[in-house]
Amino acid sequence: MNELHVLVIGTGGTIAGTASAGLDDGDYTAAQLGVDQIVSGLAPLGVSVHTQQTAQIDSKDMSAGVWCDLTEAVLAALQSPWVTGIVITHGTDTLEETATWLSAVLPSELAHQKPVALTCAMRPASSAEADGPANLRDALLVASAPASHTLRGVLLVCAGFVHAGSAVRKVHSHRLEAFSSGDAGPWAKLDRTQGCIQLINSPDFGINCPYVTDFIEFVATDFEVLKLLSHVGQFGLPWVEIIHSHADASGKVIDALIALGPRGPQGFIVAATGNGTVHANLERSLLAARAQGIHVWRSTRCVLGAVTARADDVLPHTPLPPAKARVVMQVEIAAKSLRSRGKFAH
Repeated sequence: MNELHVLVIGTGGTIAGTASAGLDDGDYTAAQLGVDQIVSGLAPLGVSVHTQQTAQIDSKDMSAGVWCDLTEAVLAALQSPWVTGIVITHGTDTLEETATWLSAVLPSELAHQKPVALTCAMRPASSAEADGPANLRDALLVASAPASHTLRGVLLVCAGFVHAGSAVRKVHSHRLEAFSSGDAGPWAKLDRTQGCIQLINSPDFGINCPYVTDFIEFVATDFEVLKLLSHVGQFGLPWVEIIHSHADASGKVIDALIALGPRGPQGFIVAATGNGTVHANLERSLLAARAQGIHVWRSTRCVLGAVTARADDVLPHTPLPPAKARVVMQVEIAAKSLRSRGKFAH
């Protein structure tokens, strides 16, 4: 029987956080323990665990540079014949954005060969009721699943459930069950007493999740991924702003940003009301932005449901929630720029 090897990549977060003696779980400092320390406290799982630290930050401070370093580590592990699966320890605040970034930039054929399981914690490692160890054990179980298992691609493992990374978002500020996949639902659940994985959705859910339908895969090969990472590392990601539609909204912020010209945003994501409805004042300014070549997508500020097409639409829409849509737009703009300059292979 071949030995199972799982690479655990640490980026910091609450799962690596600690609080001073006497302080409650809400008063702590994130990213205090290295990934080696987090893993060392786990009971043996019958898996050979290897570690790599690519960042040590509170995930609220996530950056494109960290994403590039993380992606390089994941890409190398996906290409390695001895790595069975990958676990990424991450803070909860921007986890959905990192999951979206990885879902957008990793070559699909390569990513779907192995699990890339992000995991996290809502309580620091120093808590008497820390949830990180159980989440990490679950993620290791998912990452070491047999090759015949359908759990592949970018995932989130948290609170006993497995979510598709392209669908998941944080929906609660402090509960242990802080994440949801909305209408799509989780992909699987973990039976911690039996140590097994129970599928909830169909085997192709991770590949054909509803939220992936608008992903335009400009980044399709490992060559293109490395070119994109080099470009982002040098210039950063394109400036894309999230704008909220609300009662008594005005287009003044959009107008001011448009006035910056080439130094301004390259795109706007509108966190619209309901099924993508936008205040008339905002719509006028957004149409003016589109006329100048600025990208505009409508999302919804609703927690559940996605924007669907209507006959009277004048602005494009996306089924992704705002924070995730912003990441996809950034990737698309950056990749289009590289393609137009002949930097990508065709």
